[in-house]
Amino acid sequence: MEKVAGLISKDTVRWVSFIAQGRLKCLDVRPRKEFQIRHLYGSVNIPSTSIAGCWFQLPAKQEGFVVLEQDGTYIDDEEGDSCSEQLRQKGWKIEGSIRANTEFWQWIEQKGLIEQGESKRLLFEPSPHFKETIPVIEESLSKSEARALDIGCGSGRDLAWLCSRESKIRYKVTGVDAEKRAIYRFSSLFETLGYEDRIEHRQIAKMDPVGKWKCYNIEGKRDTNIPELSTLDLVKLFGTFSVTESSLQDEKYDLVVQIRFLHRLLLTQTDQLLCDNGFLFLCTFVNDGIHDYEYPKGQEHRLELGEAAQLVRSSSPSMKILKEEIGFIEDGRPVQVLLAQKQVNAP
Repeated sequence: MEKVAGLISKDTVRWVSFIAQGRLKCLDVRPRKEFQIRHLYGSVNIPSTSIAGCWFQLPAKQEGFVVLEQDGTYIDDEEGDSCSEQLRQKGWKIEGSIRANTEFWQWIEQKGLIEQGESKRLLFEPSPHFKETIPVIEESLSKSEARALDIGCGSGRDLAWLCSRESKIRYKVTGVDAEKRAIYRFSSLFETLGYEDRIEHRQIAKMDPVGKWKCYNIEGKRDTNIPELSTLDLVKLFGTFSVTESSLQDEKYDLVVQIRFLHRLLLTQTDQLLCDNGFLFLCTFVNDGIHDYEYPKGQEHRLELGEAAQLVRSSSPSMKILKEEIGFIEDGRPVQVLLAQKQVNAP
């Protein structure tokens, strides 16, 4: 490999330039303390010893990135290959490996590209449809702090991205998911990023076919201290203070997110979740009449064309559909993308 700037390869020079410009992501797998002492501008730290529990924090497998690593660091010691090679073998698109040796740090220091301390950057991206829609939502939110609820939150990547952005709005968030491991990952992600103070509530909960919510403890067992709840009672459970009729409006949400999650009955109760002028963002699988795909199977996981808008409108005359279109996720499966607002002054 041809060398430039002394012992620094041309590939490394190109990668570092792209990383500094925000055009390429960099995973630094060194120990956290070493990362805090010094790291490459634009890089994100997940120590090699932690990666096996943090797959959900990595970029999508089709998105290329580089790995900054030292000799002798592995994800799995028994496999023997470098971190970058082990990630490649597991399906990630690794553009290359940067060796964190003395010459590299000297060169980076000369370039003025060394940072110190923690980094709150993200390797992953949120739902692209969510990312595209947020500016529209924020343009209408005339407040400096807003409350967001993600139902079917998974590992919390969309909410974490929402909190990580430079924005006029500071978000306080609540995550709900039926899986205990999802809520564990949600908590872990926010702790890693230093956003624990943004979490209002996190809850393992499932809505049954007749609309009753059952809550579970961190071990995934039914929480007998919490009775079955209606959607409105769930909102009260997540409230930040004692709820009265006059204060219930403040306990509802400015933004409700449902991504790859579908419960038709819940869509008919959308207005119970939203405060006045609040928004629902929905993005979930749909039968578009054109594309055939295998998973998820069954009508309980797929909408029909126009169905989501009809269900949301049925929750209240104040629910107005602002956006209704068919989009696609990374693997080409179609999704219904819908943005609705609870417009209190609607005619």
